[in-house]
Amino acid sequence: MLYAVRYQGQFASRREEVAHQRALSEQLLRWALQEEFGLDLSQLERAKSPSGKPYFPQCSVHFNVSHTRGLVCCGLSMAPLGVDAEAPRPYKEGLARRVCTQEELNWLTLQRDRQAAFLSLWTLKESVLKLSGRGLGYGLRNAAFTFRQGEPCFVDPQVRLSQFPGGEGRVISAASRTERFTGVHWVEFA
Repeated sequence: MLYAVRYQGQFASRREEVAHQRALSEQLLRWALQEEFGLDLSQLERAKSPSGKPYFPQCSVHFNVSHTRGLVCCGLSMAPLGVDAEAPRPYKEGLARRVCTQEELNWLTLQRDRQAAFLSLWTLKESVLKLSGRGLGYGLRNAAFTFRQGEPCFVDPQVRLSQFPGGEGRVISAASRTERFTGVHWVEFA
């Protein structure tokens, strides 16, 4: 299941906002584990894989979190997953050339709204990298997509992709080998 919470606020610095996002990520993960599995986050040990992906060593529940300005999301599953959320940003041709394959660049040139298309593709790529446990350090270009009927498809057909609007132009994407997510459960904290 995918869970998300929106937040608003004025922050003195980006660092302060990131600290808020991390605290909200913990709160959302704690809430989601309790809601979906009846698990208490404070009772679960956490570890990191050699590539840095966090996991629970003594628990079969997999999780992944992401945050962007105004939104924090969390995915839970009985199988590995990757989740990414991003807020809109200006489309930059140079960045697209650095992170996209030629096929992806060709697809982008056909899109009416390149900014939205690039954001969609970026979140899919990042969710696939997070699924693999490699993260951005592996390189977004290495998470290559092909296009069937104009829609992005990861080159590994066993990876199932899900994508949802996050409000105000934000995008939430998830990748899994076992499930396609059906939606986002929006949470509000007092």
